[in-house]
Amino acid sequence: MFNYELLEKIGKEISILYVEDDEHLLKEMSRLLKDIFYKVDIACDGEEAFLKYMSCESHYDLIVTDIKMPNMDGIELIKNIYNVNNNQKIIVLSAHS
Repeated sequence: MFNYELLEKIGKEISILYVEDDEHLLKEMSRLLKDIFYKVDIACDGEEAFLKYMSCESHYDLIVTDIKMPNMDGIELIKNIYNVNNNQKIIVLSAHS
């Protein structure tokens, strides 16, 4: 059985950067994530995400990113982030098989 109270308690301490180039999915997922997590920042591509990552003083607890995006894809984003912080937690979501 899933413990929603525990998720709500833990989630309110976690900051997330959500990266997605599909505008509809970005809007819907960010709305859902904002109901769960303390801080949710969004970016529409890897380049914008990396700029936000670098400007965030304490970085993020978790990054959720797509792979295929314009300007900078998710793989390049991950490499750039790991060059700065190789302990960063990252979840990759993709429609690719």
